[in-house]
Amino acid sequence: MKIHPAYEMLRPDKNFPNVWCPGCGHGIVQGAIIRAVQKLGLDRDEMAMVSGIGCSSRMPVYCDFNSLHTAHGRA
Repeated sequence: MKIHPAYEMLRPDKNFPNVWCPGCGHGIVQGAIIRAVQKLGLDRDEMAMVSGIGCSSRMPVYCDFNSLHTAHGRA
């Protein structure tokens, strides 16, 4: 079975459903980031995903990128 190209950007060790509410848009943003990284041919080892607090802070949990979790207002 062929795997969708976006799954290459997700962390293989995290096999659980997302926690975002239906219609909130975080899943759409995550998909857009993954598509942009793939389309631009960016190297995941040369980029970092920075997050703060709240629901958006969970995005680095799903994406297989270097990440930095910061305090409120610092991301």
